Amino acid sequence: DLVPNLRRIAALVNAADPFSKQLLARTKAAGAAQRIEILAFPVRTGPEIDAAFSAMVDKGVGAVIVQPTLPVKYVANLAIKNRLPTGSLAGLFTANGGLAGGRGVRALGDTD
Repeated sequence: DLVPNLRRIAALVNAADPFSKQLLARTKAAGAAQRIEILAFPVRTGPEIDAAFSAMVDKGVGAVIVQPTLPVKYVANLAIKNRLPTGSLAGLFTANGGLAGGRGVRALGDTD
């Protein structure tokens, strides 16, 4: 486990991307199966991403799943600044400071 005893995860999704609804639905379903609460944070701009990270900290999330269509370097830097483990399917996410990234990352163990 990358984050032991994880009970609350933020899903940072691109509100402008139509795929975000499907990604969020699958992430919530996988979270429910593992008794992990998923909090959705749909964002469009840098200031919205900043505000989302502040809210994540306030809500006590233990990790963040990031939709790959968001600016990965910007998001990874905020994750480091806020000390939040963060993963994304974006292949370059770890090269930009994220904890986990690439094809091996799946939403909470979703194996489809």
